[in-house]
Amino acid sequence: MQRQPISGDAGDRIGLPASAWAEMSPQSKGLRQMEKSWREGAALTLRDPVPRLIAIGRPSRAPVASQSVSGDPAMSEATTKVSDANFEADVLRSARPVLVDFWAEWCGPCKMIGPSLEELAKEYGEKVTIAKVNIDESPSVASRYNVRSIPALMVFKGGQVAASRIGAMPKNKIKEWVDSVI
Repeated sequence: MQRQPISGDAGDRIGLPASAWAEMSPQSKGLRQMEKSWREGAALTLRDPVPRLIAIGRPSRAPVASQSVSGDPAMSEATTKVSDANFEADVLRSARPVLVDFWAEWCGPCKMIGPSLEELAKEYGEKVTIAKVNIDESPSVASRYNVRSIPALMVFKGGQVAASRIGAMPKNKIKEWVDSVI
């Protein structure tokens, strides 16, 4: 299939065939534009009320190797899953700094930073713990720290919030920010 630019529309800027762009819903078009902006270095966030949008891109596209099919974006042994039940023990009582990612399965920008956080967890090793809190499964923790937009990143040191950021950022920006805090 040959790609044809769509004049006067955003399809040509994000590299979609004209037929695919025409078939996309307005929400999907917005997500594709957000994804392209994020890849170019812009910060993204979803504000309340949050639309319940699940996928970015074409529905027929197979998952990328770094994306989890189970719904937890890039969740593995390198990152720590934290819930209401274990937040105090794993984050507040931790002897080392903890970067907490407040995310949700339906959040496009959250899924985009998942692989970056996974890579950072491997790079930091024992220096910093990277924890992920699903706000749908652990609403008490999200409410306690006034998480109103996601993705929300917070660095905890000594049981206190040392710094926080809202929105998706490229991996290098997250690393610079965390390094400046720890």
